[in-house]
Amino acid sequence: MEINLPEVVAEVTALCAAYNKALIENDVEALSDFFWDSEHALRLGVAEELYGADEIRAFRKARVVNFSDRKHLRETLLTIGQDFASATLEFTVKVNGSPRHGRQSQVWARLPELGWKIVSAHVSHKVTANNRAAFGDGAAAAYVAAASQLLELPIDPEFRDGVVANLDVMKKIAGPLMQFDLGDEEPAASFTA
Repeated sequence: MEINLPEVVAEVTALCAAYNKALIENDVEALSDFFWDSEHALRLGVAEELYGADEIRAFRKARVVNFSDRKHLRETLLTIGQDFASATLEFTVKVNGSPRHGRQSQVWARLPELGWKIVSAHVSHKVTANNRAAFGDGAAAAYVAAASQLLELPIDPEFRDGVVANLDVMKKIAGPLMQFDLGDEEPAASFTA
C-alpha cells in the first residue's frame, strides 16, 4: 500500500484548494462539479443530511452564504495508492457575527473517465464555551434540525444559530409557565345548547 505518493498528494492538494476557493466565492456550479454525480454521493452538514448528487445540488442552489472571512487553521491530507484520498480541514468562520470553529472532511476517489470526485463529505461546528449559548444544550439545535427536515423548510446556515438561540430563549420563558398548576377546574366558561 502506497501512502502519500508525492504526485497524488499534489493533485488532491490542488483540488482541495480549488474547492475551498469555490466555497469562499459561493461558486455553486463549481462546488457541485467537485462532487460525484451519483445517487451514492453523500454530504452531511451542520444540520442537513444530503443523499445523492441531486440533493447536494439543490442544497447548494437554495442557500446564500458569505464565507469571505473563512480562515484555515489546519489541513490534513492522506492518500492511499493512486485513486483514494481523505482530506480534513479545521477552519474559523463567522455566523451571524459570532465566530465558529468548523470541521470539514472529504473522501476523494479517482473514478474511471471522471477523474477525482468527492464521494463523501462532512461539515460540523464545534460547540465551545463561546458559542454554547447559541446552541443551547444541544436539544434546541437538534429540534430545529429535525423540524426543518420534517417540514421540508430549509434554514439558511447563516440564520440557523439565531433560530436555535431564539428557541432556547422561548424554552426558558415557557419553563415557569409550564410549572403553574391550573387545578382541576375548567378555566373557561362552557356553553351548551
